[in-house]
Amino acid sequence: MSSNNWIIDYSKKNRPFMYEVNRVVAQTKSPYQGIIIADTQFFGRAVFLDGMARLSGLEWQVYYESLVHPAMLAHAGPQRVFVAGGGEGLILNEILKHSSVDRVVLAERDETLVSLAKEHLKDWLQGTFDDSRVEVIDQNPRDYLANTEELFDIVFIDVKSDFEEFPSPFATSEFYALAKSRLAAGGILATIAEHTEPGFHLPFVSIIKTLSRLFEGVVPYHTPITLFADINAFVMAGPANLKDRCTAAAIGRTIAQRDLKLKHYDPESHQGMVSLPKHIRTALADPHAGGILHE
Repeated sequence: MSSNNWIIDYSKKNRPFMYEVNRVVAQTKSPYQGIIIADTQFFGRAVFLDGMARLSGLEWQVYYESLVHPAMLAHAGPQRVFVAGGGEGLILNEILKHSSVDRVVLAERDETLVSLAKEHLKDWLQGTFDDSRVEVIDQNPRDYLANTEELFDIVFIDVKSDFEEFPSPFATSEFYALAKSRLAAGGILATIAEHTEPGFHLPFVSIIKTLSRLFEGVVPYHTPITLFADINAFVMAGPANLKDRCTAAAIGRTIAQRDLKLKHYDPESHQGMVSLPKHIRTALADPHAGGILHE
């Protein structure tokens, strides 16, 4: 919702967030969602979807480095990558930093979002939509995965859900099982996974428990995102040795080997990100906290 020169995010109904706006760059309603791209007072250029803050110039690298690089570094040499959502395109910047990648399929049903990103986020994108390794599919990610025979080394789920309508169709046992079926041997799934703050943490716990039913190795982690005014959660899932693949020491060696230049993510950050607070660990050990997510 917009009010004078403020955008107010009511997605967490008991604590709305306000963003001061200097200029609205683009505002429209696609067949799927309301889209606002605005230059804000504190965060720089920012994207809002259905009134919810999505990403900003201040720290989009923090968000996408956190989602992308743990999984990419845990894989010996990812070549084929699938992205569910991510229509702003910035996830591509991070994926393509890994020279082993020769194909990325990004399935985003909202063609309007992709078009606006190409026009108004081009300084950030640096031409990644035009990279010959990238294929953008104007389709629901579920439909694409259900109808392709292609296998991927990494599957990223970057579809933001409405906190009040959890779980989203992309955070259920059924969708995770579909995504797993499109993973090549040794493949890894990585997904955004809600929040970790006390009182708001059970969706995160439920995602971890759901993925743990499907995968032998599951690594949950988190990092603060100022734009969201909370601690954003993520989960990696893959083979049984996934935890051994993504120790801080292993991450550090692989970053050096691949000569990655990152703004936020490094071995020391990784150690903090995978260290879960006690209330999360307690909930994970409690069979009555959270649950398996179904459609």
